[in-house]
Amino acid sequence: MTSQQLKSDPTVLALQKIQQSLGLRDIPFANQLRLDIHGANWGKILAGTYDGQFKKVLIKLQVALADYEHGSSGETEEGIVVLDHVRQTLDSVDIAFAATDEHRLAILSGVKGSGKSRTLQLAHTKHKGHLISARPSWSGAYLNFLNRFAAGMNLPESRSAGAAECVIIDSMVESKGLICLDEFNYFSSNALAFVKTLINETRWVVLGSTIPHHLHRMASDRQTSQESAQLLRRAVAITTIPSVTVRTIEHIRRALYPDVTVGVYAEMMATVCNRHKHIDSICQILADTDPADSSDLPKSIARHERFASTIVKSSDL
Repeated sequence: MTSQQLKSDPTVLALQKIQQSLGLRDIPFANQLRLDIHGANWGKILAGTYDGQFKKVLIKLQVALADYEHGSSGETEEGIVVLDHVRQTLDSVDIAFAATDEHRLAILSGVKGSGKSRTLQLAHTKHKGHLISARPSWSGAYLNFLNRFAAGMNLPESRSAGAAECVIIDSMVESKGLICLDEFNYFSSNALAFVKTLINETRWVVLGSTIPHHLHRMASDRQTSQESAQLLRRAVAITTIPSVTVRTIEHIRRALYPDVTVGVYAEMMATVCNRHKHIDSICQILADTDPADSSDLPKSIARHERFASTIVKSSDL
């Protein structure tokens, strides 16, 4: 194979067409599509001047193209777009279900608006478990936490912590399922110890979500660090939701808004989304765009930027 043959290969031509549709330069494009080569080398391939190992680099490009066409083809489950972190979380839950020891915890970490609750809802729906949303008050009295936890499982309240623990554990020992804990960073050290006991004494899997700096705080705070460390050792995986990329936008666009063209505005949109509500922002911008007017997308981005900035300023008053 020669450099000119590589340049004319169907895989290279297909990737070049995708690059043109996204309006990205060589280096950002190579990063976003995970070509596994430097963007400068991708530019040399397009120019027909690449002098590396042709067959090896072509395999990398074929893998990247297949991943783009199938991994980002707009797959949805229960109306939720299956982004990389969603698939990784679901896979982690499956691994936890297959565990024969105490490694039955999976954790999803992401900033507000990044899609944690949607992912937990999908896992909950697939496994028909219990979805429990924690509150700041749960970090206080242990009995209050247990009764709120029991209510999330449709169990009665108890008058003592010991009785509440027994009610919850007894309801689970003869079965197996999934408990999704949204915002479990609100758990006190006693609450974390209870979740650890639940994992140790039952066959249930726990999927928890939290904000990254809260996860760090749990590990460093004197009151929760010991229990947090012991609990995290039972995790099969901690999945962190990444920042919005052009790839993320394209995946959601294909799944939910196929008539909207993003093109050269993808990077601008990613910048705005990362500045504000992340995945929520993607959906808001695309939903506000007129599919019949290609010039409306930048206007929609600007409208969202102004609105989001106004909300942020108002919250500081």
